[in-house]
Amino acid sequence: MFLVLLAMCLGVVFLWMFFTICRNRATVLMLQKRLPNFKVVPAIPVFGSMYHFKDPSAEGIFKTFCDFDTQYGKTLITQSLFNFPSIHVCDAKVIGQIMQARTIEKTIIYDFMTPWLGTGLIVSTGSKWTQRRKIITPAFHFKILEDFLVIMNHQSDVLIEKLKTSANGTDCNIYNHVTYCALDIISESAMSVKLNTQHHPNSEYVLAVKEMTDIILKRLFSLLREYKWAFQFTKAHRRQRELVKVIHDFAHK
Repeated sequence: MFLVLLAMCLGVVFLWMFFTICRNRATVLMLQKRLPNFKVVPAIPVFGSMYHFKDPSAEGIFKTFCDFDTQYGKTLITQSLFNFPSIHVCDAKVIGQIMQARTIEKTIIYDFMTPWLGTGLIVSTGSKWTQRRKIITPAFHFKILEDFLVIMNHQSDVLIEKLKTSANGTDCNIYNHVTYCALDIISESAMSVKLNTQHHPNSEYVLAVKEMTDIILKRLFSLLREYKWAFQFTKAHRRQRELVKVIHDFAHK
């Protein structure tokens, strides 16, 4: 009896996988017809294009996408688990067309940010996004931003001094430097809090933000990406709750 039930369960799982893959492959073919200038990155059944990502680190993932850009072009269709299609764009003209669209739909990575950022402007879509965009846009008027030029210029000077130490004629990764500078500017201008992240990048808050970002990025390339309910049973979910508490406690001070 047990073997019969096991065989039935495996059969149901197999059929579900089969129809899911067929449906997603049909979506890929539809996208190819509607977007003839987009190149499809080679993929295999079940795992899609994920086999290209040999290095799961942030640097490795970025390098793989750069290789895609070089090899296949700046407008791509990739496939994740069960051949779920995604569109990747690095062409400025195409990005401009997307940004002008009135339909605001966001990828699954924004759902992963909800425990951290809530459902505000960054995460929201549709009418909610439009309403909040109208509310916040006046705050970024250039006349208002002029009041914060002293902060921006000071932190930019610090950034320049930091970059000078890497100006030795070779390539260097400026991601951390620019991130720390932006965080210092935002925290001081929006919250009147001096983090001094560029000088002290190992504070509890900064490390929590970095680790939280890493968790979100790893979820994006996880086999369980499309099944958000499964994340709550992982060690990363427990760690995420701890990090969110650190970040929110700092924001509420």
